[in-house]
Order: sequence, then C-alpha cells, then structure tokens
Amino acid sequence: MKCLYCKSIVEEEINCPNCGAPLHRDDYSSANNENKTGSMADRVNSSGIKPLQLDNGGVAVKKSRNVYILLALFSGLFGVHNFYAGYKVRGIVQLILTLCLWWSVVVPLLTVIWILIEISMVIKGVDGDIFE
Repeated sequence: MKCLYCKSIVEEEINCPNCGAPLHRDDYSSANNENKTGSMADRVNSSGIKPLQLDNGGVAVKKSRNVYILLALFSGLFGVHNFYAGYKVRGIVQLILTLCLWWSVVVPLLTVIWILIEISMVIKGVDGDIFE
C-alpha cells in the first residue's frame, strides 16, 4: 500500500516508516471516496501528529538562524552548524581539517574566519528554506 501523506510504499504497519503518519485501514479504503473532506496531510496535521523531517523532499521543518549561529560559535570548528543546515560536505571538510590539523595555528585560524563568514552570509539551509 501507499502512504497517503508522503506517497511512499509501505508494508502492513501502524505508522509510515518515512514520515511517521498513522496508517489506518479506513483511510485507504475510502481514499477515493468523495464524501471525505480534506487530504490525508490535513487529517494528520489536525490530529496533532508532527511528521518527521525528511531529506527526500517530504515534510520540511523550519530551522532557526539563532541555533545556527550558536552552533557555529560554540562548535563551529567541528562543522556542527553546517550539518544542522544540511551542508554535509562543508561540515565534513571542517571536521576533518580540525581533527587532522588542530595542532597548527594556521588551519584553526582560517577555519574560524571561515565560520565568521558563514555566520554573516548563510541565511538559507540546503533545502532553500530561509532560517526563521
């Protein structure tokens, strides 16, 4: 069967493993019924269930710019802020530079300058959504 919320193929389960939406038999049997009003997404959201964030273009969760800045200031040498924003390659590069060349003075200094530039320039996550 298909999840009516994220359209992924699922087996007999209680919740969709991709988006966390509850899977009810009556939703599937009456999916084409015109008497039902609202989409599955409306019913899931009105039930108070918050779907998980998906990397495959599913439900996007807004991320905070304040959190991004705090992560950059306190753990930026390890690239944590870039992982938070979805920039995995940048985060990996910063992490490898810090772990391999922490003993030099130049690399940490350049990484700190890189972090300060990112704090002032990055206003969007990798998914294109502007930070709140």
